[in-house]
This record gives sequence, C-alpha cells and structure tokens, in this order.
Amino acid sequence: GGRVELNAISGVRFWATLSLVSAHAVESLWIAQGDEAAWLKRDTCSWLKRSSKDMVSFYFVLAGFTMAWGYMSRDMDSWEARLSYWRRRLARFYPDYFISMVAGMIVKMPQVMGCRSYDTMALFYNILGLILLPSWFMGLGAAGFMNGPAWFMGTLFWLWILFPWLAKPVKSLFSEDTSTSFLLKILALYALSLLPFTLTLAASSPGTLRTLNADLFGTDEDSAWHRLRWTVKAFPPARLPEFIIGMALAVRVRTVSDYTEIG
Repeated sequence: GGRVELNAISGVRFWATLSLVSAHAVESLWIAQGDEAAWLKRDTCSWLKRSSKDMVSFYFVLAGFTMAWGYMSRDMDSWEARLSYWRRRLARFYPDYFISMVAGMIVKMPQVMGCRSYDTMALFYNILGLILLPSWFMGLGAAGFMNGPAWFMGTLFWLWILFPWLAKPVKSLFSEDTSTSFLLKILALYALSLLPFTLTLAASSPGTLRTLNADLFGTDEDSAWHRLRWTVKAFPPARLPEFIIGMALAVRVRTVSDYTEIG
C-alpha cells in the first residue's frame, strides 16, 4: 500500500483555530445590529461569531477522526490497554491544561484583572475545572468565572475516555458500508447531533418550555436559558454524535483506500 501525509488536516485545523481565536479577540467589538454599526463590527464580527460555533463542532469531528485513525487498529479490549491509552492522552495535554487553568484563575482574581470576587461556588467550579469535571456542571452559576475556552478540553477528555468502548462498534458499523448506506448513517448522526441544540433554541423563545427551564434552574428566564445553552454545549453525550462522525470518516477512509499514515 501507499503512504499519504494528510497535511490538509493541519491546514484546516489552522484556519479553524484562527477563526475561533479571532472570534474571541473581537468579541469586545461586537454590535449585534443597527445601521450605525461600523462595517467591521456589523459584518466581520457577525461572520466570526457564527463561524466560530461551527468550528467547535468541526474540532469534535476532527478529534474523533484522529483518535480512530491512530488507535482503531489497536487492541482496546483489556483494561491494561485502556489504561495505557488514557495515560498517554493525559500526558500529552494535561500539563499545559493545568498551567492554563491556574493562570486563568489567578488572572481573574479581583486583585489582578478580574471584576468579581470569588465566592464559594466560583472556587468550587474552578477546582472542578482542574480535575476535568466542569463539562458535567456547566449549569452552575459560577461557570463563567473559569478559564472560558477550557470547557472544550473538559468535554473532549470524556470523549477520549469513552473511545475504547466506541472503537469496535463504530468499526463494525461503518467498515462494510456502501456509499449510500454510509452517507445515510452520517446524516442520521448529524441529525442526532442537532437535537440538543434544537431544544436549546426552543427554550430561547417565550413559552412553556422557557418557563419550565427557568423553574428547573431556579432563576429568571434569561439567566436560565444562558445556563441551559452552556449545559448543552459542553455536555459530553451531546457532543458524542460529532465525535462518532469523525471516527466513522476515519474508518471509511481506511476501508476504501490504502492510506496507512496521517501526516
């Protein structure tokens, strides 16, 4: 078989990251609407805001692809193999993650650059962030006090945890498909990935669902909707279909080609 270096993935990752970083950088310029808004604020910021949301989904798909490409052919049935895989994952990202989390906590202190005092809930939430648990508790009111972008790693970590149990079923489900069958399965996963966010969108409009959501979180409707939006956005099971789409694409590429390496 031949060898191919998939440098396109690195190139796409660069542009996706640039979109995300730019969207966060210009957030202070954001003006949602109005004829008086400058062109940069009205058009460029609006595009970045929308595209950055799509880029987050792309990263979950890409994560599934790279995990399946690198590990699908390895034995993941034993606890020894799983523990070895998890240790390698932690060693690759956690030191940098830990440093960024601690730095973010310090910078957000009122004595440094923060604008609010840390209460008990905020401190608790930041500790959850250090041990990679915040994605299960994004509905907490203190969620905004942590290093904002770190939620992504907290969510992705749990998808990595699930990967050893997903590898064999995904390989079995997608390796022998016809093109039509494969496409239909991917479309079904895509539709499934939209369901949680459809619920969030429904709760954004006045009505029974929005009122129930406020009762659930025990706060006003606007605050409750904001918490629901972040709860769904970071909840690992809600991101699972995107991750599996990436895994399925990797299985498909390996099945229909002789690609053996990813560059």
